Amino acid sequence: MGKALRPEHIEFFRSRMIDHDKVISLTVIPSEEEYLFRISRQVGNSTNDVIVHLTDVYRYSLAEFYARPAELRAGSFVVIGMPHADAYEDVIEEAREERIGIGDIGKFMGALNYMRLWEYLTPEERRQKERTED
Repeated sequence: MGKALRPEHIEFFRSRMIDHDKVISLTVIPSEEEYLFRISRQVGNSTNDVIVHLTDVYRYSLAEFYARPAELRAGSFVVIGMPHADAYEDVIEEAREERIGIGDIGKFMGALNYMRLWEYLTPEERRQKERTED
């Protein structure tokens, strides 16, 4: 992990966050090694902060999760910032148990609408879950 994202990836993330109707503010958390942000958001009558790690990995695995920045704690989210990148299913489940969400920017934008954002499932994830439960 590190800071290998291109400036346009970071600008795309920032502009999507600023445009999101639940986001109150976006603040950079200084880090020489990673892209970290604090997002203040309003969900219902509650306001809370989400720590976001915008990662540059192509395939987010348990190794990356265990080596995540110390700032990530329950209620945080890992946004996989590289186009066409994804995460292994086992790491998504492990992170969910620690109340940390993982996904691309689209998933994160959907998750921002939910207080327990780590539980958010995209429509595709819901369909897959339904198929495995049948």
